[in-house]
Amino acid sequence: MSEKMFERSRSHLILIAVGTILSLFSLGSIVAFTEPNSASWITFTLLYLSIFLTTVGLFAFTGLFIREKYSNDLYAKNIRASTRQAFLLGILTTASLALNAHNLLFWWVVLTLVLFLIVIETFYNLQ
Repeated sequence: MSEKMFERSRSHLILIAVGTILSLFSLGSIVAFTEPNSASWITFTLLYLSIFLTTVGLFAFTGLFIREKYSNDLYAKNIRASTRQAFLLGILTTASLALNAHNLLFWWVVLTLVLFLIVIETFYNLQ
């Protein structure tokens, strides 16, 4: 039983690592090989998607590492919570960068977004 759980957690970590590395490579390629002034909306969509996937992967790894080190919960509970929170932080990061690109990033917009994401996280914690 323990051996199977270890293999499953290892496969989750490998999948997250490969996805994060691929999205980081994609992000680097877009930044290195495109001209922002002449880029199409598809390029910007792929840029923001790469930023989102990279931040989700990095935050998921960081959150899982911290949870596994300082928490006594089960691995499944830790990975579920860290992935959910990484997804929310990825939304916050990507939305902030997109708003900044269009000169719409103000402190009250970010505060509203943060409060909205806190409400979502609180809703999931109540269940």
